[in-house]
Amino acid sequence: MYANIFVVMGESVEKISYEKFVKLVNSFDEFNEKLLFALYEKYGKEIINTYFDKMSSDLQEDDFLIFAKKYSAYFDNIYDGSLKNESGVTDLINHTFYSLGTDNTSIMNQNEEIYYGNILNEAKTLSICENNDNLYPKVNIAKILKSIYFSNDYENNLELLKEIKSLPYKLGDDNILKGEIQYIKTMLKLINKPSYEEFCKIFNEFNFNNIDISDNISYELTLLKKYIIAKNNFFKRNIRLVYSISRHFNNVSKMQFNDIIQEGNFGLIKAINRFDISKGNRFSTYATYWIKQFILKSFNYNTDLIRKPHQINSKKSIYNKFITEYYSKYRCMPSVEIISKELGISKNDIYDFENNYASCTSLETPINNEDGFLSEVVPDKDATVEEDIMNKELSLMVNSAMNKYLTDREKEVLMLRFGLNEDRKEYTLEEIGQKYGITRERIRQIEIKARKKLRFNDKNTGLKDFLR
Repeated sequence: MYANIFVVMGESVEKISYEKFVKLVNSFDEFNEKLLFALYEKYGKEIINTYFDKMSSDLQEDDFLIFAKKYSAYFDNIYDGSLKNESGVTDLINHTFYSLGTDNTSIMNQNEEIYYGNILNEAKTLSICENNDNLYPKVNIAKILKSIYFSNDYENNLELLKEIKSLPYKLGDDNILKGEIQYIKTMLKLINKPSYEEFCKIFNEFNFNNIDISDNISYELTLLKKYIIAKNNFFKRNIRLVYSISRHFNNVSKMQFNDIIQEGNFGLIKAINRFDISKGNRFSTYATYWIKQFILKSFNYNTDLIRKPHQINSKKSIYNKFITEYYSKYRCMPSVEIISKELGISKNDIYDFENNYASCTSLETPINNEDGFLSEVVPDKDATVEEDIMNKELSLMVNSAMNKYLTDREKEVLMLRFGLNEDRKEYTLEEIGQKYGITRERIRQIEIKARKKLRFNDKNTGLKDFLR
């Protein structure tokens, strides 16, 4: 109902699906007049009419009246166009487009890649920002403000700074005293085109004595704007590549799929910061390497209980791969000398791989599909006195039952099979068969017969659960 008050101002509008429009609206913390007007300016009346019509059908009548009344005060300003040149409207919507990636999410073609790649290379000479390992560059606002103060083109340079303000970046504070950071943030808030006198008044509150100025601030501000846009284009238009690669690693480790994608995003950012278009490689080829590296690195960090250096994990992977391939080919394990010769590693490294760098398993690991954990079946070397007594009682029960129901041969076979003899060694069927000069199949039959006797005859000693 209220959406009909919008007037068409004859400007071209962009098309967007209703689903993306709703996602965009829901991404804002507050629905206010600037947001409403910015959406109207960018997408026109039709999509907003659809949004309000959907709201009216989804909400109960009383709830919708409250919703409409809350924002009705904004509509007069939107109707007469008083917000058209209001500062902050463009900034409000643009920053969200970069974070959501609702625009220009198509795959980057080669011409665009060359264009943005050249900007990345050219931006390496910028003196007003730091090319760090993050997606957003750290901008040295103090140097920019001082350079604008001493420049000959104050109006245009300040306008360029306003445009950069609407883009995503980080505030670099390496060359600024901590007490002056708040002043600079205040300056950025007040920078909505103040007069030169006002600018100088605010500027003089700073201590810029130890800060250099840019020789060509107009050129650097223009390039900085292109640089931020280029980095964001490389990122948001290659998100599909991250998703595509991450799918191949899903279910490979215990990491959640969303965590794998996040690690892939870090790899994509690394690729953007290190990409050099002059090398002649396509960005997707270069980025694939870094995305996989970050995902595999996260697997190593999250798989083992004790984190080891990435280079150690890489060497251990090569070592394990060689062992597997060698065994598959020769059906035997390679000697230390062979491993050392083939892989070019020392014997001490091989010892570390086998002992110090062995994988750890948590005692809280579930036992297959059973209701229990590994800690319940691992023998405790530091058993308590109570456990020792229970084990001795169980041993007496077993011996009593075997003496009562089994023949000497059956008793001896069970004792050898389960390590109940003096040496505590568990023998295989083959070893017991050789000891008595009979086949392993005959030993297996004797064992089964003996266990059945104990299970069905001893109803009072409580051994039934142990002999299943």
